[in-house]
Amino acid sequence: MPAARATLARARGLFVSLIEEARADQKEGRLGTELLRIRQLFERTQPGSLIILDELCSDTNPSEGEDIIRLVLSLLGELGASVLITTHFLQFARRLSEEQSEGRLSFLQVELDEHERRPIASGPVWPRPRSRIRPRAGSGSRVTSCSR
Repeated sequence: MPAARATLARARGLFVSLIEEARADQKEGRLGTELLRIRQLFERTQPGSLIILDELCSDTNPSEGEDIIRLVLSLLGELGASVLITTHFLQFARRLSEEQSEGRLSFLQVELDEHERRPIASGPVWPRPRSRIRPRAGSGSRVTSCSR
């Protein structure tokens, strides 16, 4: 995101996990693959790390994905990690936003500009005017959850 200025904290480590397309030769199913991805996260992350997770649990069914995301967020909170998570589970992100009591999570909706090239932050997710959401084929709106 372009910014006029920013304040950055130094992280003790960095873990990035990008979504991978399913392959015909993979040994695990969707859920197994996602659980392996999460296992790597906890094996390689140290307290105070910056963690970036693209589409956590996107290849699972929504109820499994929501349960896993809740568990991962609670465990990462114990590590004192800063976490950025993208998701298409928009209703789930909304519920998380409404349920939190201590303000540990921040939510931001990101869309593409009119040429569908550059991402633009469109402000806090809730409340959200429906007319501004312009999903495109294969993408749609995303919510980024930031845990501190």
